[in-house]
Amino acid sequence: MRLTHPERRLVDCASTKALLDLSKPGQDDPAKGDTWAAQRTIRAQVLVALLTGQALPGSQPLRRRPKRAHWIRLRGVRIAGVLDLEAAELTCPLFLDRCHFAQPVNLTEATARSIHLPGCHVPKLIAGRLRLTGDLKLTSNFTAHSGGVLLTGAHISGNLDLSGAVLDRGDVAPAAVHDVFALNAKDLRVTGGMACGNGFRAEGGIRLVHAEIGGRLTLNGAVLVNEGGRAISGWGLIVGEDMQCGGEFKAVGRVRLNAARIAGHLAFGSRAAVTGEKNGRVLDLGAVQTGQLTVKLAGFPTGKINLTRARTGTFTYSEAAWPATALLRGFVYDTFLDGQDNDVPVRAALRWLRTNEAGYTPGIYDQLAAAYHRTGREEAARRVMIAKHWARSRVLNPVARLASWLLLMLVGYGYRTWLAALWILAFLVLGQFVFPGSQLIPVSGTPAVQYHRLAYSLDVLMPPLVDLGQEKAFRPRPATPALYWFWGFITAGWVLTTAVIAGLTAALRRTP
Repeated sequence: MRLTHPERRLVDCASTKALLDLSKPGQDDPAKGDTWAAQRTIRAQVLVALLTGQALPGSQPLRRRPKRAHWIRLRGVRIAGVLDLEAAELTCPLFLDRCHFAQPVNLTEATARSIHLPGCHVPKLIAGRLRLTGDLKLTSNFTAHSGGVLLTGAHISGNLDLSGAVLDRGDVAPAAVHDVFALNAKDLRVTGGMACGNGFRAEGGIRLVHAEIGGRLTLNGAVLVNEGGRAISGWGLIVGEDMQCGGEFKAVGRVRLNAARIAGHLAFGSRAAVTGEKNGRVLDLGAVQTGQLTVKLAGFPTGKINLTRARTGTFTYSEAAWPATALLRGFVYDTFLDGQDNDVPVRAALRWLRTNEAGYTPGIYDQLAAAYHRTGREEAARRVMIAKHWARSRVLNPVARLASWLLLMLVGYGYRTWLAALWILAFLVLGQFVFPGSQLIPVSGTPAVQYHRLAYSLDVLMPPLVDLGQEKAFRPRPATPALYWFWGFITAGWVLTTAVIAGLTAALRRTP
């Protein structure tokens, strides 16, 4: 088995770091590499020998150890056979540009400096527990068409770049849509950043469960399709900087990032789209921790968003793209902004709270009020707390609901105690008309005092607090309208006094 002419050229180029370019204009589509001429073919075992520094058994030119390869650089080459580098230690970087592989590439437990496969066409890339001291670049329309890319447990000390890659897991049974992904990177460790943008497409979604990305995770413009399953499975994902899902980002399937920790900004941009199972959780961010969270999106059709126990510094959302149902229990944020990065108006914020699937939940109102209080919007915080008590009244029995309504009308649940003063003023004005002197008679045995309508109205209205002697000196005549108004004023006075005391007590206990 002798080396072919292209293989001999490869041996020479590898020792000088030169690029072996076998591409031909108009015949460079790696997807059609099986039609390329034999002069563009290099056997996989020759690559293995050069990358590992081992002799190729049975090959006369390589009976001795080959020239030391400093860099394997190929373009427009068809690789025949299986490139099997399992557990191998690659002695030089590997750069294959727009090459065609008829068989899967196996890098399981391999150790290397850097591997670049831009534009290559492979059935499947298997690289579980791969160790790289440099970068892994699968870019520029890199295609894994029959099984995707497996990077479980891989450690990459540089960057992972899949910009423009097209990954397809192939045909799977319906029951396997939750377990088989186009990119399976469970337990992946990347010291630098991870880029999956610029046309990246994953037919079968991506799995990043317990993965750790030291830098930025970019999914701008990515298309992730796993209908009926998870477009992103990122339970426990850790990102050292931002996670960006902007541009024309599209996820068909559930985006699941439960318990993920994003140190920077987790953003779903205004042109991004997430669609999933009808009435299911299409964006699952339960227990996420991130410095800043933005959910704008181009539209939220029928699914739900889950923010249960999520925590962020600044939360930005777009009301127009918010779903009809969300899970907000335990969601903690410091600042709440709208799509234009302005403070959210109270009415819009209360509409947002009403999307909570669990209905009335005290904590979500407390959290919103605290956010307003933190930014100095005290009136907005009070309005939220009033809305909280009103929402609570809807789950009470009729008697308690009536009492709640009275507290709202009289003192605004203690957040608007000045309302009581308005009610008192209104009753005092009313008293000028309903207590004419002709309908009152002096009470015998009491000191003689001059009747005064204003003083009499105040004395009747506030018997627990005011004693001007008018109410003791005069009584309404029997069977006159003044008698019924007398009873009404006394009742109103006790109700007002009780409401004010209850409101002031709540005001002293509450925060804010």
